[in-house]
Amino acid sequence: MQIFIICGYGIPTSIETDRSYQTYLAIVFNTIYEIARNKSAMIIPCGGPTKCDPPFTGTEAELIAGHLSHLVARNEVKRHTLEWKILSEDQSLSTLENLLFSEQLIQAHNLTGTVTIFCEKTREVRLKIFADHIFGIGVAVVQAIDFDLTKNRYLDQEVLAKKEGLALKEGLWTLEEPTRIQKHHEFFQKKFEFLRRRQSEGLSHIDAVTEWFQNEKNIIRELMPDHPLLKEFTDH
Repeated sequence: MQIFIICGYGIPTSIETDRSYQTYLAIVFNTIYEIARNKSAMIIPCGGPTKCDPPFTGTEAELIAGHLSHLVARNEVKRHTLEWKILSEDQSLSTLENLLFSEQLIQAHNLTGTVTIFCEKTREVRLKIFADHIFGIGVAVVQAIDFDLTKNRYLDQEVLAKKEGLALKEGLWTLEEPTRIQKHHEFFQKKFEFLRRRQSEGLSHIDAVTEWFQNEKNIIRELMPDHPLLKEFTDH
């Protein structure tokens, strides 16, 4: 069996008008089609309740699964996708949890086969390292797709490198001890609570995210006082 993990990237107001998401899932579908045409495949869309605009309903996995179901059912392809199934991972709040919780689903359903992970291009290196830690070295293949057309994609290379470096360090620290995973989840719960509150008070999403990054060290200190990122914040 071919196993495909699709990392989610937020919940847009409408996926039908979100060009980046449309591009991402179109390329994902076509890639899966090339690999698993007329074959057995399990597709795992990832992502929990991360919507920051009211109503705060739905999950990233639900959004992706719905769109993929539409693509799979088209007349020109449906006879070749009869053995495809979708198994949603709808609890994760971070990229690290996308992989951790997907691996748990794979184990719980006794799935075996080649694992392919789809992600956004700037996160490719981090995803490969996480995948080696979670699935085993070289077990999973990471397919990075350069679909993002928002300004986040075009940040200064030094800013992107620092952002990814900190996220990688945080993830690897979390993976060292199973008890840290719950704290990691609580951290992201607080992040989305903060973003929803500030946006409901009139702040734009970008400004709310900026404000969060200015305050996240206090949340880390509260939940994970031995976290190595606290030293990074102190040094910078």
